[in-house]
Amino acid sequence: MAGIAAAALAVGAATVAAGPAQSARGSCVSAKAPRLSGSSLFGRATHACGGRGKMYVFLQARYGNGAHVYTLASGSTTGTLLMTAARKCPISGTWHAWTFATRGFKTNTSRVVSYSCRS
Repeated sequence: MAGIAAAALAVGAATVAAGPAQSARGSCVSAKAPRLSGSSLFGRATHACGGRGKMYVFLQARYGNGAHVYTLASGSTTGTLLMTAARKCPISGTWHAWTFATRGFKTNTSRVVSYSCRS
């Protein structure tokens, strides 16, 4: 059941983040811009929401000028901080990456980080 929920959230996040999405006004969720380090890409999100719901975090990217959104890494936590990591360059070219976080109806999308990769 949890796998199905995570897959549904990933599809929803990819649909919302195709732009990428704007942050929900007054959201208690905060997504940080991805950080590049060596061959890795790191995303981070925190929340200051009440209750015990899970926060889901997706490290997503678009390749070149394409409209398809790739989820490079994802995770969930009942805590207040989650870091995700992925390979920075799945294939050569220009990538545009961001972090998307959601908890309940609260969402936040980080700024986009663009970088180039060579094989």
